Amino acid sequence: MTKELSLPFGFPLEGIPLAGNHPQIALLTDPPQYPAMPQAAPSAIAGHVQGLPVAGYAKNVEQWRIDMVNENKILEERVLRRVDEHVRNRDSREIDQASVQLARRHVEDAFYRLNRAIMQPARILKLPEDPE
Repeated sequence: MTKELSLPFGFPLEGIPLAGNHPQIALLTDPPQYPAMPQAAPSAIAGHVQGLPVAGYAKNVEQWRIDMVNENKILEERVLRRVDEHVRNRDSREIDQASVQLARRHVEDAFYRLNRAIMQPARILKLPEDPE
């Protein structure tokens, strides 16, 4: 008898890409096409990548942090798509939609907090309206 590999709480590992190239990852990780934004100066430190131009976030972020957040975003999308299946069944009296929406909010909050723990944004020390 072989034991089926799974993540905690019984989520099966099958179908969840954990590393490497996978066709479904490309669909979820291809960057959206937005108008060009001003970018921070490139990092001179080996192993660092250019960060987002967002106040409070590091301009130079280690690659492992980016990789972890990208993996978290893929996992979050998979969970939210499962939640969406319950929303589509909202005409069923067997599924409590208030609980489904609460679950969605908790999932989004959990991944937000997890990614924030990884990226560790700092407070903004000087606002544009602060006196010189």
